[in-house]
Amino acid sequence: MSTRIHFASMLLSVCLFAANAIAQTPPAAQPSPSTKPEAASDEILVSRPGATGLLEVAPEKLPAPLVLSRRVEEVRRACQVIPTVVIVPDEASYLEAISHWTPTRRFPILIDDNTRATREDIARFVRAFEPTDVVRWQASSTAATPAEAAMTQALARTQGWAPGEIEPATFLHSHWSQHRPPGIVATRIGDSAWPAALALAAFRNQPIIFVPADKAPGTLANAFAPRELDALAEFLAKACDDLAITSPGVRWRAAGDEIETLTLCLNCPVKASTGGKDEVATTDQLGRLGTTAAPGARWGWAGQIFGSQSQAAYRAMCALFLHSKRAWIFDGYESTPQWNAYDGTAAAEVLRKALFDVELIDDPKGSEREWRARAEKSVKVDLITVTTMGNSDFFELRPGICRPGDVPCLSLPTAVHFTHSWSAQWPARRDTVAGRWLERGAYAYIGSVQEPYLQGFVPTPGVAMRWATGGTWGLVGRQDGGRFAQPWKIAVFGDPLMLFGDPLARSSDPLPLSGSTSVSENAARGLKEGRYGPAISDYVLLGKDDIVARLALALSREKQASQTPGALASAIEPVFRVGTPQQVVGLFALLPASEAKDPILRDVLWHAAHALLKAQPDRRTLDVLRANLRDDLLERDATELARAWSPSSSRADALTMLQELRPRYSNTPQKDALEKAIAAYRAR
Repeated sequence: MSTRIHFASMLLSVCLFAANAIAQTPPAAQPSPSTKPEAASDEILVSRPGATGLLEVAPEKLPAPLVLSRRVEEVRRACQVIPTVVIVPDEASYLEAISHWTPTRRFPILIDDNTRATREDIARFVRAFEPTDVVRWQASSTAATPAEAAMTQALARTQGWAPGEIEPATFLHSHWSQHRPPGIVATRIGDSAWPAALALAAFRNQPIIFVPADKAPGTLANAFAPRELDALAEFLAKACDDLAITSPGVRWRAAGDEIETLTLCLNCPVKASTGGKDEVATTDQLGRLGTTAAPGARWGWAGQIFGSQSQAAYRAMCALFLHSKRAWIFDGYESTPQWNAYDGTAAAEVLRKALFDVELIDDPKGSEREWRARAEKSVKVDLITVTTMGNSDFFELRPGICRPGDVPCLSLPTAVHFTHSWSAQWPARRDTVAGRWLERGAYAYIGSVQEPYLQGFVPTPGVAMRWATGGTWGLVGRQDGGRFAQPWKIAVFGDPLMLFGDPLARSSDPLPLSGSTSVSENAARGLKEGRYGPAISDYVLLGKDDIVARLALALSREKQASQTPGALASAIEPVFRVGTPQQVVGLFALLPASEAKDPILRDVLWHAAHALLKAQPDRRTLDVLRANLRDDLLERDATELARAWSPSSSRADALTMLQELRPRYSNTPQKDALEKAIAAYRAR
């Protein structure tokens, strides 16, 4: 079967961006039996959005979403990528490195803040990007957070400006008049998400709007008040009006204009109060004319990137340089007319036609048991879609209930579409569903900040169709028809202009940064000189899990763990990806208490041990698990441990083991969780 687009069919499917076949009135909590998924018939033959079938069609004959996709793809394809990953240690180095991008030559840049979590993110990127080299580089200057002038100059340099010519801002306004930007990027000086703003603006040919602190108050932990979000929207509208004046020909007030997206690179609230108990997603309220009380028509689609400097850089670089080709679809809904609109099998068929390698778990296997069995090993995909129900701190399957701690470990950077209520209520908190996915390495996420009702989500086959036929991330999960023509609760995290396209051409040009050092050479040198801790850290950055595992296991056998502080902890996740559950437990047993209490590593331990608990675990495994129960899964961990404990001794010993845990826990929720576990075990 050809992979060329049957354009008439594709056009029909994508027109649903503007008018969805979804209920036209406020939906009930259960889906309407009349709800239908977007078409995914055998006649729709999808291909990548750079294919001839799309590019040869006149722009005036395309719907606005595909015009946007075409523009983004043309800008993306205008450049080649130097296949070297550059790792920098600070803000000044990041700013200087990105200044060496040009419209035709770019390379990924990541920030290493010396945390284990960041190095795992860098390793994920490296495994996906498959560079010819990974280097460290540091600028001679170590200035603090760059000011607006420095970022503007850096942005101008990436678009072809050279010192000694006209002022950078003047150059950029002239540039945008000729090369119309597809969107705007908003950030704030001093906000840690600024690295994403600079990268996305430079790569996508977008202006940066600098937001004053008083126009984006609050944090990720709270919600915008209506007047606060209205003030931010008014400020951004004024900035767009000013842009239209200084860059003639750049319009923004309607879908189909030049400016079609807003990327909010801010650690500001992801939701906004509507004045009552209801809250809507910040990224759905912004991008519309009008106010919170009287929202108008949509002028663009928004996405938000937040986090630390290293996280923001990682999330931007993943969106810019990586290519989706593997998907995991987990359908936790039953196969009945009410739920079939969101059928994972239909979504899988669409993605397979787009040449995705798809792993599918669907009814009758969409259970907690299947989910946890899959999480015993790391998930190595680029795109994940899940259908489930629940709250911010749990998700129900058929049958069973999972918690945020059950979110699987990710080997690669992943974009996640999660059909579920409340999952993105507090995405910066690891005790929530979205928070755990982002902690695991997801760089883009679509989910709800409150109860959206099922019809608030685009049906999963429709998401797959939009993604496969060139939809950008900001549009694939948006309902814009009927009830959802008004602001709603589905939040978009990540670059809204990210799309599924062919891998970019690679350049043979040398890296334009003098003084870089090869991480691979440094790792080999450290190994040769017996500096095992630094060598392991370097091999982690390189994504060389097999080398890390062999080295760490050899050190553990030779009892040299005490000579390599932190090295074995850095090896836990690589060993989980390539080793056995017994090896993970064995390494964990050697960790000092200060390392073992890391909640990320404890999740890895329990994922690995899940398979062992189903059999007859040895006493070492039981002892390691007993010492490392997870606070947010205390009741379940303790219950499962007791069940595995009793066959090796007795019910009485298992009960005694649970009771002896009481002095370890002092706060009320933990005490209550442990007592529930004890009561449940007694009742067995």
